Amino acid sequence: AAASGGDVAPPGNMGVTASSVSLAKNIIGGGMLALPAGMAAAQGTGFAPAVGVALFSALASAYTFILVGQSVDKAGGTDFKGLWQRTVGTKSAWVVDTIIICLAFSAVVMYGCFLGDLFSALVPQLTRTTAILAVTGTVLLPLALQRDLSALSFTSYTGIGAVFFTAAVVV
Repeated sequence: AAASGGDVAPPGNMGVTASSVSLAKNIIGGGMLALPAGMAAAQGTGFAPAVGVALFSALASAYTFILVGQSVDKAGGTDFKGLWQRTVGTKSAWVVDTIIICLAFSAVVMYGCFLGDLFSALVPQLTRTTAILAVTGTVLLPLALQRDLSALSFTSYTGIGAVFFTAAVVV
């Protein structure tokens, strides 16, 4: 039987709902890591400008996502690479893969450093470098090497819950 909301996906793929929650968690979560530093009392931007910048960024991102989605739909594609191939050409489609690889690599480095800093502060016996290498080797690398990430979709729901909990505590 088909699930409502278009959330039926072939094996190994995430459905619409799981993909949307995952995307929201990543976007909101990334901003949640940077926002407190910008709002720091007497040193940062303050509450109102920080909320204004975050709101503008959210609206600009949403508008961009809508435009990309509409462009992919009008071009008859199913993903951004297909859109690129139909509009720019197939010879340069490797650019999309390269950008995705660079983005993913940068995210892993950023999260590795963040988690390394966190664990080195929680466990005083660990240096920052040791903590980063340990987290990268035992957590991030095995996750990055998975062929099918759909098994991790439940973590997006947990993550979005953690983001809302953090927001409630901060506000």
